[in-house]
Amino acid sequence: MSRLLAGLTIVLAPLVLSSSASAADDQPPALSQQPDPSDPISVVEEFLSARNARDAFGATYFIGPTVLIQDADDKWLADEPSARQWLGRLMDTYVIDMLVRPHSVGGTVVWVERLSSRSIPFPDALRDSLAVEVEVVVQDGKITSYSAQYPMLRLPPSGVAMQSSNSGQRTSATGIPPALLFVASAFALTAGLFVSTRVMHALCTS
Repeated sequence: MSRLLAGLTIVLAPLVLSSSASAADDQPPALSQQPDPSDPISVVEEFLSARNARDAFGATYFIGPTVLIQDADDKWLADEPSARQWLGRLMDTYVIDMLVRPHSVGGTVVWVERLSSRSIPFPDALRDSLAVEVEVVVQDGKITSYSAQYPMLRLPPSGVAMQSSNSGQRTSATGIPPALLFVASAFALTAGLFVSTRVMHALCTS
């Protein structure tokens, strides 16, 4: 009897070990191995995945209710619809390729991408492409600041301008401020009327 039990043990042992190993393989990975959804790099990667798919709604999911945007034209505070319009313009204007993957620099996430115009045929667009460094701030799983020198992306009407690189006193084609031109014109008109009045008075009295 003891010999029979020993034989069964020898036969069944490999089967038990194999079953245990298979069960271990079927176990889900530990929670500590799952990526943190609020990790800045993970947030940026998800944002870029949606943006590369030209999904403006999906991309703005990873942007806060308000985001400070700085491009080549303006620095402005955008709400969600404005940010979505801005991203839509970016995606419709350029083909975007990654040159340097997102990485942490201090409290920001930085990457470098190449912009190629969609309105120019491929060989020429690639030759005239532009490398742009992008810097974002991620807080609580959302992008709250986005800085990139993207050219020709105008401020959407619903955005709130914070600072404009094109701001300042407007000038006419001659370089003279309109207010100064107005004053000069008014003075010239007054002087002309005065001279005309004196001439008419002289003619009438002669």
